[in-house]
Amino acid sequence: MPAETAPKVVPSVVAEPVIDSASVSAETTQKMVQFEERLTAIEGSLADIKSLLASQDVTTEIAALKTSLSEVQEKLRTQDNAKARAAAAQDVQRGYDAPRRVATKPAQVVQPSRAIVWQLKSAKPGKAWLSANGSSEMTMVQTGDLLPGVGRVTAIDRDANGRWFVEAGNRRIAQ
Repeated sequence: MPAETAPKVVPSVVAEPVIDSASVSAETTQKMVQFEERLTAIEGSLADIKSLLASQDVTTEIAALKTSLSEVQEKLRTQDNAKARAAAAQDVQRGYDAPRRVATKPAQVVQPSRAIVWQLKSAKPGKAWLSANGSSEMTMVQTGDLLPGVGRVTAIDRDANGRWFVEAGNRRIAQ
C-alpha cells in the first residue's frame, strides 16, 4: 500500500490592487481635496464648540438666573405687601372703604351691623372675585383694595395645595 502523504498546501498569493496615479482623474483628485478641506473645517468647528462648552457652564448660569429671578419676584411681592399694608393703615385712619365692584345684578344693601362672610368664587394672579354669603353680587378685588367688613387685601395667591386664597386684614378667605 502506498504511504499516505499529506496534501500539499499551495500558498495563495493575493495581489493588492495597484492604483496607477496616472489613472486617477483630475476630477477625482479635486473632489478628494474638497472633502479634506470640509473635514478640516468640521473638525475646527467641533473644537470651537468643545472649548466654548468647557469655558461656559450654561446649565449653571441658567440656574443662577432662575435663582436671581425668584429673589427679585419675592422682593417685589414683599414690597407690594408692605405698600398695601401701609395704604390699608392710612385708609383705616381716613375711614375710606371703596372696593372695585363688578355687579351682575343690582347691588343689595348689606346691613353694616351684620358681619360679612365672603366666599371666594374665582381668582387669578392679582385679582379675585368674591361674593357675600346669600348675595348674588360679585365683588372684584385686587391687592391693595379694601374689602368691606374685612379690611385691605394684602395678597391673592395659591396655597401649598394649589387652592386660591385672599388675605385681607387678619383673615384668609379660601376656596
